[in-house]
Amino acid sequence: SSDLTTMESIQQKKPRRIYGGIIRHFDSNLGQYVYAVVWERHADAWSFPKGTWKASEDARQCADRKIEQETSIKGLPLHAHRIHVGWTHLYLFTVPEKYELRSKDKTVSEARWMTVEDLEKQKPFINLGIQEFLQRMRKGTIPF
Repeated sequence: SSDLTTMESIQQKKPRRIYGGIIRHFDSNLGQYVYAVVWERHADAWSFPKGTWKASEDARQCADRKIEQETSIKGLPLHAHRIHVGWTHLYLFTVPEKYELRSKDKTVSEARWMTVEDLEKQKPFINLGIQEFLQRMRKGTIPF
């Protein structure tokens, strides 16, 4: 009967749906893109802004909500590619300005803009999502 209980608990456990965004801005002073990233307290690592989906919203609404909570960026472009990175579905956004980043989310202690080089230097303090993104950037398989 303990096997049955274990099977029931496995079947009842649904995977969390996580959505967020990779937000970039072309910094003409640096001559390259910078990316909005957040420091997640529970993971002790940099991450792209993201969070768990609520039943009352669609995927894009979840991404927009979490991006605004974790970075204060709102009014993102309507059209965006969506990619799957690790366990997370991320929308790809290019924004026209380097917004001031401020987190209103207690799970995030800091939000900042970083170049790809900055992110590479942060290893091992970048999460698996950013690591996979950087690998795919090097291979040229990110659609932006």
